[in-house]
This record gives sequence, structure tokens and C-alpha cells, in this order.
Amino acid sequence: MSSALAAFSISAIVLVVLAVAGLSKVTTPEPTATTLASIGIRVGTVPVRLLGVVEVALAAATALTASPLLLGVAALLHLGFTGVVLAVRKSHRRQLLAGSGDGPASCGCFGASSAAPGLAHITVTVASAVTLGAAALLIRANNIEARELFDDGLLASVLTVGLISLGAAMVILILTRLAELFDSFEPQPAAPTPLALR
Repeated sequence: MSSALAAFSISAIVLVVLAVAGLSKVTTPEPTATTLASIGIRVGTVPVRLLGVVEVALAAATALTASPLLLGVAALLHLGFTGVVLAVRKSHRRQLLAGSGDGPASCGCFGASSAAPGLAHITVTVASAVTLGAAALLIRANNIEARELFDDGLLASVLTVGLISLGAAMVILILTRLAELFDSFEPQPAAPTPLALR
């Protein structure tokens, strides 16, 4: 398997995760709308649902075509996700230091199953953007087509789909159920304590 094909295989994992996140936004847009509102982007559920549709369409079109342009757009979208996570975390820290609020309960990525935005989200979105960008460059340089993932016969194709599905499930698990575990390794700012009266 060439490096371009390997990069596209890994990108397929990212694209499946993107499609699942998009479907979650279509069916349960409220957590994403709430997260965006926490950083001053006040949108209703309709724009969030539209974002979900765009995510699903982009993931499907990119997976079916292996287009370097679409891979690049998906990479930029993941950098945007990283920016939102960083902004939400900054807002959350500001709230903790001011002694007001508990901060965001959800990143909004996967609807009701979303975890609070943390190190896992930053790591995954940056790694996803890098993977998608690298795949775009390698595919463009090597003129690879998506169908080449399945040129090695039925058994190899089934294994490829299985590994991509397993990889996507693991990433979703990390972003939903294991995110708190990863974030437990990060020091949290202490809320200010009131000065004692003398």
C-alpha cells in the first residue's frame, strides 16, 4: 500500500467520524447551539442542523472521490473545530477564575453524547486536520483514486471497511466516553477564594 493510500485510509476514519458527528447535529442540534452560544455565537438549531448536513455531505463526497480539494476543505473544517474548542475552553477557564458558572457541559460534537471540550478534542481535531491535509497532498502528488482502497479483492475490502469502522468507533469513544479520563491529567485552574476579613 502506498503512503498516499495509507493516508487516505486513515482519513476515511476521520470522514466516518465527521459523518457521525454531522448526523448527531442534524438529530440533536441543541448541544452544539448551546456550546456556540457560550462563546458568543448565538445561532438556533436550524443553522446547526445545516452544519450537520454539510458535514455528512462533505464526508461522503470526500470518501467517494478522494478529492484533494475536499480533503483540504475537511482539514480546514477540523482546524475550525479546534478553534471552537480552544475558545470554549478559554471561556470556561475565565468563568472558573471569576467564580461564576460551571462552564460548558458539552462540546456539541455528537449531540446528547458529547463530552466537555478538552485535551482529547484538541488532540483529535488537530490530528484529523493534519491527517486530512497530508492525505490531500499525497493523493494530489500520486494521483490516487478512492476505489484503489478496494482493489485487492473482497476479503481485503471487507477488512478495510472493518478497520475503518473500528477506528472511527474508537475515535468517537475517545471523544465521548473517555474524554473525561484524558482531561483528568490536565491541571485545572483553582477558583478564587474570598479574602478573609481582618
